[in-house]
Amino acid sequence: MASANDAALVTEVFDQHVATLAGNIPLQVVSTDRHTVKPWFQGRIPFSFNLPQGLPSDTTLDGANLTYLRNQPVAQLLYSIGKHRVSVFLWQRGGAPSANRGLIEHSGFHEMEFDAGGLAGIAISDVDPNRLAGLVSAITSAPTVDTRPSR
Repeated sequence: MASANDAALVTEVFDQHVATLAGNIPLQVVSTDRHTVKPWFQGRIPFSFNLPQGLPSDTTLDGANLTYLRNQPVAQLLYSIGKHRVSVFLWQRGGAPSANRGLIEHSGFHEMEFDAGGLAGIAISDVDPNRLAGLVSAITSAPTVDTRPSR
């Protein structure tokens, strides 16, 4: 059974994703180029990450935002899978990796928690869960980077 803390995180991720979909606020970095999106975060978050070189069919990177979850800076990567929008949140994990809770259903959306090279991540979308898992697999297969705080 998920803890109250886990349930709060699921709700917070859902709220961030829906706000991004519903808002008229443009993305902070708009680019399909992973070599533009990743460097944009330098100095904005205390960790680094790699983006996958290849994405599943019909999947594109749209851009990214700097946001906060649990009062921690988080990279929010925005993807499209067909006509569905996907938010992928990455943040520096405090402590040991948590048990993967698998697929979580929340208000018609699917949330998938994962570990990516020492970082914590959650992907959320209303896309078919298998297609969401394909994107998560591409992200977790990207080469890992040093997740120590940047100097």
